[in-house]
Amino acid sequence: MPARLSVALAGPFLLVSILTAWLLLNFMPPVNNLGGYEGFDYLGATMLVFFIVMLLVGVNLSYYYLLDASGLLVVLAWWFNKTPAPFIEVKLLKNLVFVRAVTVGLIINVVLLGGLFLLPLLLANSYQLSSLKVGLIFFGASIFSSLASLFVGRLLPNYGNLTLIYVGATLMALSLLLLYFFTGVAIIGLATGLLFISYSTIQVALNSLVPLILGNKVGLGLGVYNLANFIGMALGPAISSKILDATHSYGLAFLSSLILVELIFPLLFRLTIPKNQ
Repeated sequence: MPARLSVALAGPFLLVSILTAWLLLNFMPPVNNLGGYEGFDYLGATMLVFFIVMLLVGVNLSYYYLLDASGLLVVLAWWFNKTPAPFIEVKLLKNLVFVRAVTVGLIINVVLLGGLFLLPLLLANSYQLSSLKVGLIFFGASIFSSLASLFVGRLLPNYGNLTLIYVGATLMALSLLLLYFFTGVAIIGLATGLLFISYSTIQVALNSLVPLILGNKVGLGLGVYNLANFIGMALGPAISSKILDATHSYGLAFLSSLILVELIFPLLFRLTIPKNQ
């Protein structure tokens, strides 16, 4: 049921997003004197929206939709290489340093939003906590996350982006280990705080790292980076709800998130930023 419910809730929001994009494109005033502007890739944008929808539906309802999503991804790759002004620049996707950084952002959003889906259910169903007490736990974690963002911003010049991403990934893995191996409201509260702090640490470092990687293509690249983040936010609850439906085990759901976090370390291995940036 959680998987079907997440799809039912996601549908109206997707429709509102598409309608909002259409309104912006049709009612914003025209912009003149854009040198080199070759038009908007409506077909590419539409296919990308359908790819994301089929990916989410495939994860939640039927794996057959994942086959359709894979086929559409092949068509998208062909189209972005063929059209002179693609919705996503192919050159960005050939920048492996950028792709690795974007993948790290995708992973942490999958893990965080998956945790935000699972933890209230765990606290309410297994520990019979009221909505107020669950909210207070998340409120405290959010406060520590905000403070961590300020603290990480001060540490960036001295320790560098990659070091702080490593630290954040280690803390995120530790929080998931606590959730997998231990029980108790106190442990879950501690793990929730660590999860929020680790996410803020990685996010702040990535937000500073991506512009350094992109150089003069920062505008185009940040769009792709944010798109990957939003896809991760949508996939997190979808994947977690599917695992919970299939296994009825919160532990296995947290273990799956831990495996994802472990992928961050090879993605960062020997990651180099261009010297001229």
